[in-house]
This record gives sequence, C-alpha cells and structure tokens, in this order.
Amino acid sequence: MSLALFTFTSLLGWEYYGERALEYLISARPAIMTYRVVFSIVAFYGATTTLDFVWNFSDAMNGLMMIPNLICLIYLSNDVARECFDYENRIRKI
Repeated sequence: MSLALFTFTSLLGWEYYGERALEYLISARPAIMTYRVVFSIVAFYGATTTLDFVWNFSDAMNGLMMIPNLICLIYLSNDVARECFDYENRIRKI
C-alpha cells in the first residue's frame, strides 16, 4: 500500500513540476491543458505496458536530457571558469 501511495504522489509531483515549468516558459492556457492530456495518456500507457519498455523509454529520455545540458555547459564554460578563478582569488586573500 505504501509503495502505491508513493508512486501516485510521485506521479502527481512530477506532473506539477512539469506544468509549472511549461507555465513559466509559455504561460498559454491551451498549452497547459494539452500538457495535462498528454501526461495523462503517457502515464496510462506507462502503467499498462510492459516494464521492459518503460525502463528502456525512461533510460532513453534521461539520456536525451544530456543534450541541452551539454550545450548549456559549453555555452557557459567561460563564465564558470571566470567565477572559479574569482572564487580562488577571494579564498587566497582570506
């Protein structure tokens, strides 16, 4: 019972996080309603399909999250390096 409750609340929590992020980026009511419908369909499909497919899909999506993160890391690398050197200089002065 506790596992089912944890799963259900996690599902609701991730839906809420995704909806808030979409609202921040777009803030259009039709887009948010579309997100809710798509999320519900995907959640239903994930609950009724084989576990092997769910894990493979989850791994693929987590792997694809690497792409925008790497692009941002490359874009911000100069700023990060500058901040690191600034921090080291401030620490040496203490």
